[in-house]
Amino acid sequence: MFETRLLEETNDLLIMQHTIRTSKPLEVNGRKVIDDGYGAVWFIYRGTHHDIGVISDRAGDFTGYYCDAILPIVSRDGIYEITDLFLDLWISPDGRTIVLDEDEFADAISRGWITGEEARIAREEVDRMALGVREGTFPPKRVRDYVLWQR
Repeated sequence: MFETRLLEETNDLLIMQHTIRTSKPLEVNGRKVIDDGYGAVWFIYRGTHHDIGVISDRAGDFTGYYCDAILPIVSRDGIYEITDLFLDLWISPDGRTIVLDEDEFADAISRGWITGEEARIAREEVDRMALGVREGTFPPKRVRDYVLWQR
């Protein structure tokens, strides 16, 4: 659990911001794309099985999108609960994608941390997001516009 700052809330979307805290940087194709102190702005569309993080380095430069496969967000008494399904998609600024955390995903399945149905949902969601990137429909325009606005 970590605290975030709520930037915007509508009937269909939450936008939250936080500073990433991690002990292990993420490198993709030899480039550090996530590290301690990097910024993240999360777009969470209600009723979907993903969130989309717009990731920026400490200088504020966009490094890419981090997309988690999740169960739809639940709100209880002003607290937002997000259930991570362990499988993630990285989208580089040039549009290349890579599926992340396959080992954690397999471990979660074998330990019973997620059900077979949740595993199916996660795999289908990551595949759907990757297809959307190839077709130019994912991330949604609102998220892409945010990146352009930040530059």
